[in-house]
Amino acid sequence: MRAAAAVLVALCLAQLLVSSVHAYPRFKSELPAIPVVAGQPWPGVGHVAREGGGKRNAFGKDFDEAGYRWTRELCRMDSDGDGFTNGQELGDPDCTWVKGQPQRTAAALSHPGLATSVPAAAQPAAASAPPAAATGNPATATASGK
Repeated sequence: MRAAAAVLVALCLAQLLVSSVHAYPRFKSELPAIPVVAGQPWPGVGHVAREGGGKRNAFGKDFDEAGYRWTRELCRMDSDGDGFTNGQELGDPDCTWVKGQPQRTAAALSHPGLATSVPAAAQPAAASAPPAAATGNPATATASGK
């Protein structure tokens, strides 16, 4: 009986591992770009760890809430509160990218879940738009408190 339980646990753990490994390619195709931090790609964009897995950052939590899809709302958010929209950070400042289009590539890309990573050639979203509280517009709201 113990041997059967051990085998069942091992199979469940193996399934979790396989599911985790196969999740990254699906999520990669849901975003306009893979961010660049200190000149290196950050493929685990929704996670604290560069390669993904483990604890999620603010962008990862917002991406989850958006159904793991790039939406206009997710694009317009500033998940990490650095003054740049997620779209600005991932090369889609106008929020026009849709799944199936080529991913954006540029040295100016930054990480939407890491406040210390900002686009090299962009202006902060806060400089061009009034605060969300003043307008009531969720497009300029940040993802704080997550």
